[in-house]
Amino acid sequence: MSKTSLIYRNLFWYRLCMNLLYGGGYTKRFEPIFQELEKVLPASVTEFCFGDVYIARWCENNGIAWKGIDLNPGFVRMAKTAGFHAKEADVLELPAYPPADVGIIAGALYHFTDVELRDFLEKVFLATPVLVVSEPVRNLSTSMGFVGKIIAGALTHTAKRETHFRYTREGLLDILSSRSKELNFSIRLVKEYKNDIILILTTN
Repeated sequence: MSKTSLIYRNLFWYRLCMNLLYGGGYTKRFEPIFQELEKVLPASVTEFCFGDVYIARWCENNGIAWKGIDLNPGFVRMAKTAGFHAKEADVLELPAYPPADVGIIAGALYHFTDVELRDFLEKVFLATPVLVVSEPVRNLSTSMGFVGKIIAGALTHTAKRETHFRYTREGLLDILSSRSKELNFSIRLVKEYKNDIILILTTN
C-alpha cells in the first residue's frame, strides 16, 4: 500500500499545488464541466474520485443532488463536514455505483490500468447514461520544470494507488474509442483547457 502524500492529506496544500500546476487557473478547469451541466441541469450527480468539493459546491448552489466517492479519508471527512454526501471507498472495488443522471470524473483516470478502466466504465454506464471526463493529457511534470516534476510526482501517491503513467491526448481518445465499441457509448470532445481534455461519454 502506498503512503499518502502530504498533498492528498491536506486540502489547502492540494489546492495550492494544483493552482501552481495550472498557473493560477485550477478552478477554471471545472468551468467546462459546469457549462455542460448547465445545459441539462440534472437532478443528480455522482462524482468519482472527487478530491475537492468545487463541483459539489456548484451542484449545491444549483439544486443538484451530489454524491461523491473517494478513497482519501481526509477528503471524504472534509466533504462530510461541509454537509455533502460522500463515501470513502475505492471506486474500482465497489460492485456498483449509485444511480445518477450524470457521472463525473476529473483528473483521476491515470490511476487506472486498461482493464480497470474497462471495468470502471462498465459499472458507470449501469448507473448513469452520461459520464463527464476531464483528464490531464499533457505532462504536468514539465509544465513548471523541476518544481512541476516534484509536485506531479507527489500527486501520484494516493492512499492505495501509485502511478507514474499519464495519458496523451491521442492515447486517451484511442483507448476510449476502443472501449466505446465494446460498451456501446459515444464520445464528444467538449474542450481543451491547459493540460486537460474534457469529454462527454454517453450511452447509445
